[in-house]
Amino acid sequence: ISAEVASHHLHPLYVTSEQFTSDFIRSIRGKNQDDFKAKYRDADVLLVDDIQFLEGKEQTQVGFFHTFNELHTLGKQIIIASDRPPSAVPVLEDRLSSRFEWGLVVDIQPPGLETRAAILHSKAETSNVSLTYEVATWIARLASKSVRELEGYLNKVLALSQFLEREITLDFVENTLAGFTNDLAQRSDPHTPQGVVVSLANYFHISPEELCQRRSDRKATEQQRIAMFILRTFLKLPPSEIGLIL
Repeated sequence: ISAEVASHHLHPLYVTSEQFTSDFIRSIRGKNQDDFKAKYRDADVLLVDDIQFLEGKEQTQVGFFHTFNELHTLGKQIIIASDRPPSAVPVLEDRLSSRFEWGLVVDIQPPGLETRAAILHSKAETSNVSLTYEVATWIARLASKSVRELEGYLNKVLALSQFLEREITLDFVENTLAGFTNDLAQRSDPHTPQGVVVSLANYFHISPEELCQRRSDRKATEQQRIAMFILRTFLKLPPSEIGLIL
C-alpha cells in the first residue's frame, strides 16, 4: 500500500508500532515533540503495523490518539494492521478501539493452496528457477501458516539445489524438507493438542489463531470451551497445559 501511495506522488509513512513507540519515547526524553509531530502529521497516509503491540503502553496510546485525531481532522488516511479485530485487542483504550472501527475493517485470511502454489512459482521465477506443479503443490501443502513460512521453505530448497547442483524434483524437495513434515503431521493429527486446535478451527471456519486469541473480558468463547472440553476429556491434559495451548 505504501508503495502504491508513493507512486501517486503522495507521502506515505510506514512504521511498526514498536517504531512509533520508540519515536514517541525519544521525543519525550529529548523534548523535541515538534519533530515527532512533524514526522507523523505531515504524512498523507500513515500506515502502522502490529498495532496490537500498543497494548499496555498507556502513554504511547495517548500519543497515538492525538496523532490519529489530527490526521483525521486534516483529511489524511490512516491504515493500521493487527492480528485480531480492534474490539478484540486487550487493554487498548476504548476511545482508540472505537476510532479504529470508524473505517473499513478488512479480514485478510491466509492464502489458499492454489494461491500459495502461485506465489511459489512467482518467487522461483525471480531466481530464474522453474518449479513443476507437483513440487509447488507439495511445498504449498507443507507451508500453510504464512507466506513467510512459504518463502523460508522455498529458499531452503533453492539454496540446497544450487549448492549441490541438483535438479529440483519432488524427491529432492521431500528429502530437503523431511524435517518439517513431522511438524505438519503433528498439526493435522487430531490426537495431538495442535491437531485438536487445527481441526476445531477448520470446523468453525476460523483460523487457529482466532480460536486461541485472548479475550479482553477474559471470558472463553463457545469454541474455546469446546476445545477445553476435548483437550481435558479425550487427551487427559491438565488445566494448566490447556491454558498454555489456548
